[in-house]
Amino acid sequence: WKNYLTYNKTFAMKHHVNVVFGYESQKSSWQGTDVTKENFASNDIHVLSQGENTTSRTNGWKDAASLVSLFGRANYNYDERYLATFTFRRDGSSKFGPENKWGNFPSASVAWRLSNEAFMENIPAIRNLKLRFGYGMIGNQAIGNYLYGSSMLTLDTPFGTAYRMEKISNPNLKWEATQMYNLGLDMSLFTGRIDLVLDVYNKKTEDMLLQLS
Repeated sequence: WKNYLTYNKTFAMKHHVNVVFGYESQKSSWQGTDVTKENFASNDIHVLSQGENTTSRTNGWKDAASLVSLFGRANYNYDERYLATFTFRRDGSSKFGPENKWGNFPSASVAWRLSNEAFMENIPAIRNLKLRFGYGMIGNQAIGNYLYGSSMLTLDTPFGTAYRMEKISNPNLKWEATQMYNLGLDMSLFTGRIDLVLDVYNKKTEDMLLQLS
């Protein structure tokens, strides 16, 4: 389920604003059964009941996951010289515990296209020159379901079914967040014969989602 609302407006010929708001929700569910048997009388027989019961193995699974997102973005452009973008999204995932389901991820960037300034008009060799700076944060929820809780695993023993702990609960499990600062320069020379893109950035990831033995 996705909904978008977009607003575009130009003021006084030089001020252009573009604003987007959105909402998304998605849910996935899956289940299945895996049955294995061996020693069929012929490769042409595809009926499970014809295999030997002593070698049969059965496995089954059922699970679901959901994600809800709210986001907004605002772009501002003044005379193709000064550019700014601001975004914010809030995501909620079923893969985290009740206290950590939601994560907030902002970003912002500004740019100055110097080649459109009046003092650059007498430098025809420079076709495009833009200086930009940005900051952003993104989240990661690429883990299995219910890893924040504890679960038991069944084992077959000579004395019947036994249980052992499969994983230990971690109620503090939350969104992995990556932040990055970026300073960049774009330059195009001699009617586009030479293009230069230079970026310097600092990237840091916190609360990494890593499964330990």
